[in-house]
Amino acid sequence: MGTAQPSPRARKRAHRSPAPSPSAEASPPREAVPSLDEVVFAELRARLGQRGSVLATDPNITSQLARQVKIVLDAVLRDLSGARDDLPPTSGAVTVGRRRAAQGVHPSQSLLAADILFDVALPHLVVRFDTIGSAAAVARSLHAAIMASVTPAAVGYVDVLLELVSSSQREERRRLARDMHDQVAHGIGVGVQGIELAMLDADALPAAVRERLASTLLVLQDTVETVRALAAHLRDAAHGRGLAEAVEGYVQLTVPSAVTAELKTFGDLSRLPGYVVEEAYLVVREAFRNALLHAAELTRIDIELTVSADLLTAVVRDDGAGVEVLREKIGTMGLASMRERAAVLNGTLEVRSCADGVEVALSVPLPVPR
Repeated sequence: MGTAQPSPRARKRAHRSPAPSPSAEASPPREAVPSLDEVVFAELRARLGQRGSVLATDPNITSQLARQVKIVLDAVLRDLSGARDDLPPTSGAVTVGRRRAAQGVHPSQSLLAADILFDVALPHLVVRFDTIGSAAAVARSLHAAIMASVTPAAVGYVDVLLELVSSSQREERRRLARDMHDQVAHGIGVGVQGIELAMLDADALPAAVRERLASTLLVLQDTVETVRALAAHLRDAAHGRGLAEAVEGYVQLTVPSAVTAELKTFGDLSRLPGYVVEEAYLVVREAFRNALLHAAELTRIDIELTVSADLLTAVVRDDGAGVEVLREKIGTMGLASMRERAAVLNGTLEVRSCADGVEVALSVPLPVPR
């Protein structure tokens, strides 16, 4: 007996796919949960916006702020989790400070952001770590992380301002040098020419008058040379050279053959900021010049430039006159000028007796490299 074959309609139903169950249907995509730093940054930006801060409105500055928030919170999370490492929140903070200065953002805005960040982040961190430590421990860790970011940023900001001051001073010195050369020296030169013309008819003048004209001419000629030397002195600067290179160049140009001068360097001088190089060079140059001009029985000058982790020291040591003689000869103006330059760098200047003569020592604190 033959087997019955299914009808075409039955075969079609047999091959039809079963209807999907409700559980098999695609579920709608879940919204991404914002991270802790995203939540904190959003609240921080909103509150800064309420205060009219540029940190909340300028896209470039805002992106910097977002990165700083993440760095601070990551540091707190590592600290409170006991996972301490060698990646401090100060990483990149000096650069941020320099950028803020270049962007014209006043430091008060950064301090405002730091204050608000503490208020905004603390409740979130306390909730997250309520089983690990007390709220006081969380607050201490957050405060330390914020200050570790704010302090080097302030250093970077000040560095930029000091560079601007140094650049302005260089331009002013150049302007004064031009005025002295083009106006003062030129005016004296005209007087010299007038006397030289008068000397052509000196035979008709009394002998006493001729002698007075001749002596006056010599004085004016010496004065012209002095003015030109002063103009060159004002124009002199490091001009982008390293500190050792600038000092070595000045020594070679000015040291007399009867005096031995030696320059020694220690440490990495290439990491000195430009404004430190300019001001330190002018202090060393002045100390070297004073030794040449005023040290009695001078035969040797030693210069030592040393850069350690956090300090620049520049020492100029001669074997000539003692401290009191030096102070008497160069007066208070020369020492005051060097001390003012040291103060600009937040440094100190000492003038003291050494074994054979006088030692001038400049000390300048440096940012610790990260």
